[in-house]
Amino acid sequence: MSTTAAIEDLPDVEKPEQQNFVKFFRALDTPEEGTIRLFAREANDSAYYTCHGDDARYVANQVFETTGVIKYWFGDNETGLPTTKLTNNVAETFMRDVLLNKQLKIEIWKQNRLEWQLI
Repeated sequence: MSTTAAIEDLPDVEKPEQQNFVKFFRALDTPEEGTIRLFAREANDSAYYTCHGDDARYVANQVFETTGVIKYWFGDNETGLPTTKLTNNVAETFMRDVLLNKQLKIEIWKQNRLEWQLI
């Protein structure tokens, strides 16, 4: 199964949750230069990650080599939040590459009840 096909099997986040997340994400401070933010999620007994904004574009180009995997949460390609999903395996490979080869930093966020926390 290709990397792109694997993300098609990941569940979609419901619109109300997208709206809440977009508000949260846009209120975050700008990360330190060279930092990629990943958001750990679980659904249907599977773990996966999302990345958003410029990080979503970076992942789309570096991992999938296409911007066709980008979805826009709570808006269109002008107003929405660019979002890319990663399977757990793809995320692990991506993190290994950016940490070891590209010398970037990773922030992983996880939702604990109704609040997102940096882990």
